[in-house]
Amino acid sequence: MSDPTPDFSSLLQADPEIPESWLQGRTAFGGVLAGLLLARLEREVDRDRPLRSALLSFVGPAGAGPVELEAEVLRAGGSTTQVQGWLRQGDALCATCVALFGAARDGQPRLGDPHPSTFPEPATLPELPYLPGITPVFTRHFEYRWAEGQPPFTGAKQAAIGGWIRFRRPPAALNPAALLALLDAWPVPILSAFTAPGPASTVTWHAQLFADPAALDPGAYLHYRGMSQDGSEGYVDLQAELRSASGQLLVRATQCVAVYHPRAGVRASL
Repeated sequence: MSDPTPDFSSLLQADPEIPESWLQGRTAFGGVLAGLLLARLEREVDRDRPLRSALLSFVGPAGAGPVELEAEVLRAGGSTTQVQGWLRQGDALCATCVALFGAARDGQPRLGDPHPSTFPEPATLPELPYLPGITPVFTRHFEYRWAEGQPPFTGAKQAAIGGWIRFRRPPAALNPAALLALLDAWPVPILSAFTAPGPASTVTWHAQLFADPAALDPGAYLHYRGMSQDGSEGYVDLQAELRSASGQLLVRATQCVAVYHPRAGVRASL
């Protein structure tokens, strides 16, 4: 690979290839897989139809190296277009995405008010360090300021975390793929309820976008909050959202997370 540590925007513009610096364990960071797929799907859609929602399924691991991307327009209507995409590596299907792109509609009511953050200012919070062999490799591309909840593997009574995040090397402008990457860069909250290290992996991910990310300052911290409330038989829910510092809702997501309990267990109830 010509550049072992490309920033996020460069990664999406280059030939489809996953660098080692964007891995988490044996597979790529989910935000990278989502970004590669969305960048491919956007090529099938008119520019006046921005991304409104995306449903992703992580079928199998995708390691460092080239990947193949395919896209098919399922339907292009008067104001919306639905596109499906596939990401493969070798002979294996690694991820799929069905995305909805839609033009703005006039006269629709706006629901919900901004919710300014109650977190302390980012500069007053310590930055999470990168710990080789402990934190995933891809986290080196982000700046985290932890503000709420307990760290992973501390036996927390609640699986809820929050804080500030931004790219360490901000792109020239934010796009929907960048927002999804910032949302997905945080630890799965269920890890806070673990009493010993153990993996948890997103299987499906549905995200809905509520604002134009191009209007945001790409170097500003964004507000993240995520929580898991229910789970059984090795699967838990994850509800997460990303907001601007002024409280504007940018993206909200629901994930199904497969949990592989560590030997020392996990708290029985959340």
